[in-house]
Amino acid sequence: MGFKTRLARIFAYLSAVTAILGALIWYSGDTNGGAPILGIGLVLFVGCAFLLHTWSGVSYEE
Repeated sequence: MGFKTRLARIFAYLSAVTAILGALIWYSGDTNGGAPILGIGLVLFVGCAFLLHTWSGVSYEE
């Protein structure tokens, strides 16, 4: 596993934790505080998943 892949995986874990934290805050009733944190966490998670897919070198083309 290369350095970039390891770094993207760490950021993916951190963004998933951020999204879960935002969801818990939102679920507790604080929609003003939880919704932006949830949104940021989800956007970062999707971005990291894209980077992991790009940097891993996996190709679906034959």
